[in-house]
Amino acid sequence: MAVFIAYVCEQYGIPVEEIKGHRDYYNTECPGDKLYAKLPQLRAEVAGLLG
Repeated sequence: MAVFIAYVCEQYGIPVEEIKGHRDYYNTECPGDKLYAKLPQLRAEVAGLLG
């Protein structure tokens, strides 16, 4: 997953800090508490891949 997201960030110039869940924009339970809690880890992995 991190490799794909790193690719998208690189292709479209999206900063790692902009990787967010739906609930950051709208009152929803998506992506769920467990996955939402992993977003900081995902951002860190993507940042590591992007160098």
